[in-house]
Amino acid sequence: MNNEIFKFLDENLNYIINNLDTIIINENIDIENYFKSVIFSSSGVRKIFAFDRDENSNSKFISNLDFILTYSVASSYVKFLKENKLLQSNNITIGADSRPTSLLLLLIIYFTFEKHDVNSIFNFILSGPEIMAFAKTSQALDGFFYITASHNPQGYNGFKFGLKNGVLNSDEITKVKKIFNNIFERTLNNSEVLIKEFKFFLYSVKNSISKTFYFNKRASESDYLQFLDEIVFGKNVPLNAKEQFIYDISQSNVYVAAEFNGSSRIFSVDENFMNNLGVNFIKFNDKPGEFVHKIVPEGESLEYAGKKLEEYNSTHDNKIQFIYVPDCDGDRGNIVFHENSSHFVISAQKGFALSVMAEVGYAFLMGIFTQNSKNAVVVNDCTSNMINELLKNLNVKVFRSETGEANVVSKAQELEAQGWNIRIIGEGSNGGNITRPSNTRDPLATLASFLKLLYFNVNGKNIYNFFAEHLNKNTTKEKPGISDYLNLLPSFITTDAFEENAVLILDVQNQATFKEKFEKNFLVSWEQRKNYLLEKYQIAEFKEFNYEGTKEIEGFGPEFRSSEATGGLKIQFYNTNNDPIAWLFFRKSKTEPIFRTLVDIKNGTSDDLNYFTEWLQSLLKQSNKD
Repeated sequence: MNNEIFKFLDENLNYIINNLDTIIINENIDIENYFKSVIFSSSGVRKIFAFDRDENSNSKFISNLDFILTYSVASSYVKFLKENKLLQSNNITIGADSRPTSLLLLLIIYFTFEKHDVNSIFNFILSGPEIMAFAKTSQALDGFFYITASHNPQGYNGFKFGLKNGVLNSDEITKVKKIFNNIFERTLNNSEVLIKEFKFFLYSVKNSISKTFYFNKRASESDYLQFLDEIVFGKNVPLNAKEQFIYDISQSNVYVAAEFNGSSRIFSVDENFMNNLGVNFIKFNDKPGEFVHKIVPEGESLEYAGKKLEEYNSTHDNKIQFIYVPDCDGDRGNIVFHENSSHFVISAQKGFALSVMAEVGYAFLMGIFTQNSKNAVVVNDCTSNMINELLKNLNVKVFRSETGEANVVSKAQELEAQGWNIRIIGEGSNGGNITRPSNTRDPLATLASFLKLLYFNVNGKNIYNFFAEHLNKNTTKEKPGISDYLNLLPSFITTDAFEENAVLILDVQNQATFKEKFEKNFLVSWEQRKNYLLEKYQIAEFKEFNYEGTKEIEGFGPEFRSSEATGGLKIQFYNTNNDPIAWLFFRKSKTEPIFRTLVDIKNGTSDDLNYFTEWLQSLLKQSNKD
């Protein structure tokens, strides 16, 4: 356990206590305009909570309306639990990421639960995967409530909540939102009294918080480490295979670094976990809440980490092989690797594909998957078709859901209930992987997958040789590197979900009408371009897919989506052999006020990516004007 967390808690708790009269500020704004900044989605609730409403703010101050929102969301969650008889122990663990407003919001949750006679197992700053593992594995817990805005800038914050089996699914979130709509106005009318009670509550619990937190943190870290062992190796793994893997790593003098960027993973189990696998561990930027670059672990954030890696390796004999960069809640951790004296950034799509390769290969080599079992991988709607190509002759079926971790997890749970054998799921568009039985992404699981690629073997057969044989590559390697695995991957080029070309700002109020206009405009454009597409790309036909929750619905037209039409829409192109070779995809984000526009092309170039992106975005802009 990192003992610095207790000092950090005391400092921040004292700051809040000493500023209680000013830290919650009255905001002069009508409720309708206030709610324009609040995003409800399958990921929970998000908005800019910093009182100055600057997304990059360091302010710990919030408004009275933010207090009311927080109290109302927590009250709605509790009422949902009680109405559905989901409270057995009456204990919910609560925690937060490392944003400036996180502790104040966490204390409001603590206060709200006490008002509703629910016990809070207070856990302060910890990673999302840790609090979810704690809720899942502890017999004494019914669920979790977590303060985070994931990869959004530090002025944002939000709420993610769930049960033992993970975050609430979209249907459950809808029920909570209905309860919220009834509770908010009552809370608003009683807000002055509640804020006064909250301040008195803080004075009363100030001295007990740190004492109870010590025991809660020890329990959550212990449960998380045990759960990680199951994630990495699975159940009932032969002890000799596990010990051999750890021995081979320890004999290879492996160094892994974390560029924490002020995130919640600073106070998690990363170092202990790596050491348990025989890995040497190095930390950079490990002061909580001090963000030295963008929180999202993409693009410039990974390049920064790559430079850190090279600076270290240029002055040390022991070279860092991997450096990972988590987002603020620590469920993502995209990777940069070192090979042949240089650093290489792995894109989100390829990083996920490597994890799939590692876990599917591991599953077959360990006998978890067989050619006679029902094996599956679950991905989101905009994961590259590289995954389908990688697995198409391996008796592993690829299922898709709408974007959103809750949707992917719910789809996997549905399939497992039907007898499907699932080792790994995830979202290629975001990178990272969810290794079952986990219900959330975890960079430690991703790192373990990468270590399997390099050091795992059974009876002399490694994952590289397994896939080289499957993909009909006439090659074997005793000690493959990450670049060797990258060269094995099917050739696809895909838009990075966080690059500038992937974002389109459109004011669309009615998505159902908008999508009908898109389909009409697409058909006109298809007739104009189809000869060129056939000649240039061998594209002969197309199909449309709509994604809503756990459903992938094939069909062209409004009858193939719900009346709200809020999910993703994909136009998938096929060659004359009916092989999928490219797609266009768009979806209005449910956590940010933007459209994501992505393109995926087999054997494509950057020029091809630009061509299809310009085509897609021109259709979307035209559809918004019509």
